[in-house]
Amino acid sequence: MLVGSGSPLVIGDELNALSSSAYVSAQPAPANPGAPPTAHILDSTGKDITSTITGGQLGGLLDSKNRVLASIIGDGQQAGSLNTFAKTLADTVNSVLESGTVSTATGAAAGSALFTYDTSDATLAAGSLAVNTAITPDQLAPVDGSGNANGNANALAALGNGNSPLGQIAGQNLVAYFGGIAAAAGRENQTAQTNQQQQQQVVSQVRSVRDEISGVSLDGQAAEVLQLQRAYQAVSRVLTVINSLADSILNLVPQV
Repeated sequence: MLVGSGSPLVIGDELNALSSSAYVSAQPAPANPGAPPTAHILDSTGKDITSTITGGQLGGLLDSKNRVLASIIGDGQQAGSLNTFAKTLADTVNSVLESGTVSTATGAAAGSALFTYDTSDATLAAGSLAVNTAITPDQLAPVDGSGNANGNANALAALGNGNSPLGQIAGQNLVAYFGGIAAAAGRENQTAQTNQQQQQQVVSQVRSVRDEISGVSLDGQAAEVLQLQRAYQAVSRVLTVINSLADSILNLVPQV
């Protein structure tokens, strides 16, 4: 029995056990060393055979962890869409607030950043996103750089309804981009369910064909047993008749 593209799992009565491990691959050198680890399957010699396993339940689990989830939360080579969203949202809001002032008064203080996040690794933005604990309400800056009293407030409100040119990601505003993350996850889920149903249908068809070829009919077997029983009874009667005739013939022979 072979796994993937040819790694032996069973040779005769010897089992070559597989093992799993989770780590950020060192080759190629990771752009995000602090990224969530990816799942790896190792053969009995310690060789990484993850890339050769593309089917079955194990292949599905690997694909979900290393491709689908990694596209959202990131891995060693990509930041992940959720981290990109979190970083862009924080940077956009902070930039708007820091560009304005806390009031329209002359010499009013500049605004402070509202959000903080871990900048040491691109895959840590979403998980570490938080409101700046040092900020106070009077440090928020509703006044924009042009002196409009509610300029920044209106700009931030527009981020939520998707009408803002700020915070664009790949040509999409923040609302559309976040919706795309959810939609992509939904499509992956639908694809997985469709594939599962198709495979279940294939298995059902194969079993049906197998039963047609090698399946045993109890009614048919019972009829054959009955035929054999009657044939045995007929042969038994013939032998009885032959035995009787033999006795009769022997009785006709004069005894000396």
